[in-house]
Amino acid sequence: MGRPERPLDGLTQTGSLAQRLRSLRERAGLSYRQLAESTKYNASTYSRAASGSALPTLEVVELYALRCGADTPELRELRSLWRAAHRAREARPRTVPLDLIRQPAELCDAMVALRSRVGRPSLRTLEQRAGGFGRLPHSSLSLVLRRRAMPGRALLEHFVRACGVPSAELDRWLKAWDRISASRISRPAATDLLLQYRDLLTAEQQPDGSVRLSLPMTVNALVGTTGQSGWGLRGGPVSTVFTPQSGWLDEPAAP
Repeated sequence: MGRPERPLDGLTQTGSLAQRLRSLRERAGLSYRQLAESTKYNASTYSRAASGSALPTLEVVELYALRCGADTPELRELRSLWRAAHRAREARPRTVPLDLIRQPAELCDAMVALRSRVGRPSLRTLEQRAGGFGRLPHSSLSLVLRRRAMPGRALLEHFVRACGVPSAELDRWLKAWDRISASRISRPAATDLLLQYRDLLTAEQQPDGSVRLSLPMTVNALVGTTGQSGWGLRGGPVSTVFTPQSGWLDEPAAP
């Protein structure tokens, strides 16, 4: 049966689920390697599922239990334990309603929440549901679900369909993507604006070694913002100052 497993924290919902999985495996007398035979998951996946360190997907829990000979009441119990652990893990602020989404991060959050609602299927499972390699590459989807990339429109559509969303609701997801896309500035347009901004500036060497770039007239200034808003316009005379300590700073120009 291999080396002894680490003790579990039975006070947590995830720990209770892991303890139940362990008891099924012990009853069946199977190693994790044997558990993984003839299934699409490896031994490490099943070992993590019973480690109590992270919540496995519902699919992994069900396959684990079936390989251990679980009957219908036991499967029902495991699903109940998984849902309780899932609710405890997902207890966090609600996402922005789908029809009010305006920012890429809000769309990514909505995708994460949708995946959770349908049992948190693995990325490979979603890829397979979408029709195989190419339509929903799990590497690209991973970046999106970690809020590190904005999904393409086709990727979003394949993801939503793979999660089993009815066709009637699909249009709401695509309209959310369209709203975000319409508000984003293209790379060539951004480059053109920056070049125009640069041409309006004059450089002045300051006594302290900094360089002050001042607009010669009252115009709207193109400024970079952190977070989700990207580039925007700000009214009034503006100076942009570079110092070795602070980097680039925008401040009102002297009258």
